Amino acid sequence: TFRNRVGEKVYSELKARGGKAASSKNCFYKQNSFEKKVEDLLKSQGYDTIYSLVLNGECQYDFRILETRILIEAQGDYWHANPSIDRYKDRDSLNIIQKKKIKQDAYKKRYAKKNGWIVIYVWEKDIRENNVGHFLKEVKDAYQIQTIRNK
Repeated sequence: TFRNRVGEKVYSELKARGGKAASSKNCFYKQNSFEKKVEDLLKSQGYDTIYSLVLNGECQYDFRILETRILIEAQGDYWHANPSIDRYKDRDSLNIIQKKKIKQDAYKKRYAKKNGWIVIYVWEKDIRENNVGHFLKEVKDAYQIQTIRNK
C-alpha cells in the first residue's frame, strides 16, 4: 500500500497537508479506496458529504455530513487498532504508532465534542465485510437529532 511505501510519518504529514489543502477552495486531496467506499455508502443512503474537514485549523476529520455537525471517521483496522479484532485487544502489545493513533483519536473526539460536533466511527473491517448496519443506524439517529435541533 501507499502507507507501506512511504512510511507512517510521511503518510501522516501528507494526510495533514492534504486535509488543509482540501479545506481550501483551490486544492483537492485524493481519498484512499477505503474512504471512497465510506463516501459511496453515505451517498447511497442520501447523505451529502464533504471530504477532509479541518476544524479550526486544529483537527482533520475524514467527512462531514453537510448541513449538520456530524463528522465521520473512517478507521483503518491496523493503524487505529480495531478493538473487535483479537490481535488488537491487548492494548499493551500495540506498536508506538497504533498507541499514538488511539491517543489522537481520543483527543479528536474530545475536541469535536467540546466544539459541538458528533463524531461517528466506521471500521475498515465492517466495510469490508458489509457489516454496516450499526454504523448506518448511528448516522441516521444523529442526523435525526440534528434535523430536529435545526428546526
